Amino acid sequence: MFVPRFPVQLGINITSRCNLKCDYCIVCGGDNHIELPNSCLHSILNEAYEQGIREVTISGGEPFLYPNFLQIIESFLDKFKLSILTNGSCINEKMARSLSNLNRINYLSIQVSLDGATPSKHDFFRGKGTYDIAINAITNLKKYNVLVGVNTVIHKDNINYFHDLLTFLKSMDIKLVKVLPLISMGRARKLKNYILDKQEWWNLMENRKSFEKEFKMFILMDSPLEFLVGSSNNIPSPCMAGYLYLGIAPNGDVFPCPFMMDVTLGNINNDTLADIWTSSTILADLRNINLLGGSCATCRFKEGCRGGCRGLSYFLRDNYFCPDPYCPIADKMISEGRLDR
Repeated sequence: MFVPRFPVQLGINITSRCNLKCDYCIVCGGDNHIELPNSCLHSILNEAYEQGIREVTISGGEPFLYPNFLQIIESFLDKFKLSILTNGSCINEKMARSLSNLNRINYLSIQVSLDGATPSKHDFFRGKGTYDIAINAITNLKKYNVLVGVNTVIHKDNINYFHDLLTFLKSMDIKLVKVLPLISMGRARKLKNYILDKQEWWNLMENRKSFEKEFKMFILMDSPLEFLVGSSNNIPSPCMAGYLYLGIAPNGDVFPCPFMMDVTLGNINNDTLADIWTSSTILADLRNINLLGGSCATCRFKEGCRGGCRGLSYFLRDNYFCPDPYCPIADKMISEGRLDR
């Protein structure tokens, strides 16, 4: 397996501070106050640039609550393609204007969380009034020509209204939507009844291309299994954990993917990104397809998809070597009695 000499993407949760308290926040934002020191954040970004990383996603908590956040963006915008994940609460017209003044050649993009086309759907888990907050942020960003997309969490309460959401986003001239399934991490541990079943997630993947054509927008689902859908290009897009991505928590812990934040590869206060990327035994295991178990061990797609989403396997089955819980091939082989889970 070819492994890049550095990760392609770096995700940094710069703070746990948040002014909202969404029911399904996977990092329990706002419950405590931990954040990377400013000097540490600069050190991380400088090393990332030296290592060749050019794509950085910054989230929290709510990243716009981080001290001197605009100055940090300005310092590194010429070095990275920056994507910032936000609930939108801090993006008033003044902030949108400031972001517009910083933006250069669309190297800055803002991803605003929006889970529905109506207040009842968005506010269901995020809290009363949060819909208006998100819409106001998107409107301000569009007014000042800041590149803006939408992150949406799909669960059993809003999945049947996904088409309505896309219709609404098209009316707002949104061109990029990232779809995430609800995962019962963090505060969402109490919301297991709202997790999509395999068929619901599969139906979304099967309809993604037709939605893109209908609404003329990019819809990202980041599923390594999408190549199995007939409408895809049938080329596997393997899980990024251990292969293309590293994440950093507010306390400096480095993890392989957002669904595996408690799998610590090292800490940025003691280890360099380069050392972690090249020396971590956990990353070495994630890259070794011969360690895959269950139906993955004999699957003809093993070398391409490398077991599907390792984070989902770890979180839902406590084992990142077992098949992706949403994989239809694994389910078929299990149901036929040919393999155990």
